[in-house]
Amino acid sequence: MSLEIRPEFWKNHQLSELIQAEWEALCDGCGLCCLVKLEDDESHEIAYTKVSCKLLDCKTAQCSDYPNRLNYVPDCIQLSPEKLAQIHWLPSSCAYRRVNEGKNLPSWHYLITGSKM
Repeated sequence: MSLEIRPEFWKNHQLSELIQAEWEALCDGCGLCCLVKLEDDESHEIAYTKVSCKLLDCKTAQCSDYPNRLNYVPDCIQLSPEKLAQIHWLPSSCAYRRVNEGKNLPSWHYLITGSKM
């Protein structure tokens, strides 16, 4: 049974209340989760490198084998509502971070515009 995502679910529900399809729909596909990140020991600033996970398709910024990614990349980032508070490196434009902080999605997000283009 396939469940439909609810209209404006990110405004009306806590992240912990989302069904899997809604959770996945929040991702804008920026690919930053799939890049190696470096954290400065003193300032704690995050630098995104140009080194990516072996499964990242750099042309589409999508995982080339998302359903099986943990079989190939055991330390793949698995975002969840419970882990968001501990993952401080998400960019300020990240829909997961924004919704978790009580902010709206960015105006360019495809759930707002209706287009992934």
